[in-house]
Amino acid sequence: MESVIDLGLRGFRVFPIYEPTPDGCSCGRPVCTKAGKHPRTATGLKAATADVEQISEWWTRWPQANVGIVTGSGLTVVDIDGPEGEAAAAHLNLPTTVEVRTGRGRHLYFTGASTNRVNIRPHIDIRGEGGYVIAPPSMHASGSRYEWVRGPDDHDPAPLPTWVTDRDQKAPNGARTPQGSCREATVREGERNNTLFRAGCLMRTIGMRPAEIHMALLVRNLDECEPPLEDIEVEQIAMSASGTPSGLFNDSWLLDQGLPSRALAVFLALRERASYRCLAVVGLEGLRQRTGLSRSTVIDATADLEASGIVEIKRPECAWIRPGVRASNEYQLLDPNGASVNNDKRRRSQ
Repeated sequence: MESVIDLGLRGFRVFPIYEPTPDGCSCGRPVCTKAGKHPRTATGLKAATADVEQISEWWTRWPQANVGIVTGSGLTVVDIDGPEGEAAAAHLNLPTTVEVRTGRGRHLYFTGASTNRVNIRPHIDIRGEGGYVIAPPSMHASGSRYEWVRGPDDHDPAPLPTWVTDRDQKAPNGARTPQGSCREATVREGERNNTLFRAGCLMRTIGMRPAEIHMALLVRNLDECEPPLEDIEVEQIAMSASGTPSGLFNDSWLLDQGLPSRALAVFLALRERASYRCLAVVGLEGLRQRTGLSRSTVIDATADLEASGIVEIKRPECAWIRPGVRASNEYQLLDPNGASVNNDKRRRSQ
């Protein structure tokens, strides 16, 4: 407890994390993909505090709990994972700073602001606003403990390297990283419920069971939502999403349609982009990039889908939004009878 209290006295906002056990995770879930890494508190990282009394109460109740430190508010942590991350970090000229040895790599603490981002370099993530990291003396699922290599007593956090916040994502030597190697991992308030529900519906349409959907949404909630929803809310979203017909767009159903492979590839790309109303809005170039097919092949494939009666295409009246850029089509995914998944009135009339 003393080490956690010391973090609070230094101004770190901390909160308790479920610790790993020989059987998996102290959360007690039969399958936990975040063993030793997800919050014990009902409100997740929102409960984090530097208040010594609250910290003492938590670790009196859960003396073995792992320790979470909330990032943001001037604290950013670079998370280097495994040999692949170390290989990428070797080219970044990282300054000496506060450092933690993790189960597979290390955390480097910096002063400065950044958003949460994953894979900013291969196997290197950024934990910033709305994120958190596991701190010493927490236990990793591998059985090793998080340890300070250079703790707050030994070194002040160095300023955040400029390449972390460079919107162009240029490496220190000026070379640009591959396009799409960095993505924003945060779903903010007002978007969380709808985003998780849509994800759950798509999981159901490919045949995932309700328990699998629930577990997958719990993980996505912790990884991407800022702040995470309470577990009970995620459970309710998973229950609602599990009401989606599981056989309507599953892969067996697709194979029964006898579609050519090009049409299958495009349909899967549309299904990935579809909203919970089974409506996908995407341009020709977007479909080409997602499928790896040529433009002409994508056009032929969408014609196959339209002719088969399982996709209805609404093309914009103005085909061009500016020279050289074609406007996106709306693709309504339909069942074999030509009814939209959520259009119950139309389904009953057939």
